[in-house]
Amino acid sequence: MATEEAATIPAAERWYAGAAIGIASLRGWDPSAMDSYYQSNGYVNTSNWFDNSWMGDSRAAGELKVYGGYRPRDFLDIEVGYSATGDWETSDTYSNFVSGRHEVHQRFSAKALHVSASFRPIEHGYGHGLFLKAGVHASELKAMTTLNGQPMDINAIGLGDSIPSNGTHKGGGTLFGIGFDFRTGGAAVVRLEWNRYNRLGGTSFGKNSLDAGFHVNF
Repeated sequence: MATEEAATIPAAERWYAGAAIGIASLRGWDPSAMDSYYQSNGYVNTSNWFDNSWMGDSRAAGELKVYGGYRPRDFLDIEVGYSATGDWETSDTYSNFVSGRHEVHQRFSAKALHVSASFRPIEHGYGHGLFLKAGVHASELKAMTTLNGQPMDINAIGLGDSIPSNGTHKGGGTLFGIGFDFRTGGAAVVRLEWNRYNRLGGTSFGKNSLDAGFHVNF
C-alpha cells in the first residue's frame, strides 16, 4: 500500500482526461437460437449456398471511448466515461421446399455511460501501473432482427428469452475490469485495459472490451 507521503498527489496530477479505441465482443448472444427455431420447423440453413451478404458476419465490433477522472489518492481513481460500439451482426438464409427462403439478419450495437473506481494495489507513482476497476453503467442496446428485410417479431416465435426484441433497450448494470497505465513522460499516459459490462440496456446481454487509450494529467 502507498505510504502517506506518497499518497499526497500534486495538484497538477489529480485530474486526467483522454480517449481510447478498441474492440468489443457481445456476450450472451447465441446465433444458434435462430438455427434451432428454423430447423425445428423443417428449414435448412443454406447460408453457404446463397451467400448474398456484401460483408461477412461480425461477432466483434469496434469501440470508441472518452473518459476522465479525479485521483484523490495515489492508489484510487474516480472515473466517468462514455463508450459506443459499431455493429455486431450476422445473416442467415433458411430454406424450405414449401415456404421458400427466409433471409434473417440480426444486428446489435451499444452505448454506455459509466462511473467507476480504480484501485492500484501496487505503488508505481502517481497514476501509473496496474489497476483494478469496478463500477456501474447506464446503457443502451439497439437490437434489430429482420426477416426478408422487414422487422421480425422475436417474441412471436418464442425467442424473446434469447434475443432482445427490436428497438432500443435502456437500463443499467455493473462493470469490472483490469488495466495498466504507462507514463510516457511529463503528463502523458498510455492506457491498456479490459472491461466487462453486464446487462447492457438492462438485457441479459453484456460485452467484453479491450481498449488502448491515451490521457493527459492536469
